[in-house]
Amino acid sequence: MTAARGGTAQRGRLLLLALVGAVMITGGIVVWRRSRGVDEDRRIAALDRQRRDLEARQTLLARDIQDAMSGGRIIPQAERRLGLRVPSDSQVFTMTRGASPATATNADTANDR
Repeated sequence: MTAARGGTAQRGRLLLLALVGAVMITGGIVVWRRSRGVDEDRRIAALDRQRRDLEARQTLLARDIQDAMSGGRIIPQAERRLGLRVPSDSQVFTMTRGASPATATNADTANDR
């Protein structure tokens, strides 16, 4: 009976060792996965900050474009650099889309008078 008992004890120790090993492996996997998750969270937070910074920069650049395209800024530079000037009302005429060439010619001669 002692031999049987020794075999059972041996089997019990092996089972306990296998169980402890499985728990340690599982614990290691859980720790590894969590550390990966924390790293990914940090990456996502950094990318989110970068996105917000880029959106703020886009807003500033859009405002700069609007300022650069404003008449108050373009007209003085066009006058100074290119020698252009704003036409008087008598020099401006409007053409409608789809007008026949004869109508456009009559409008041109009427404006020239």
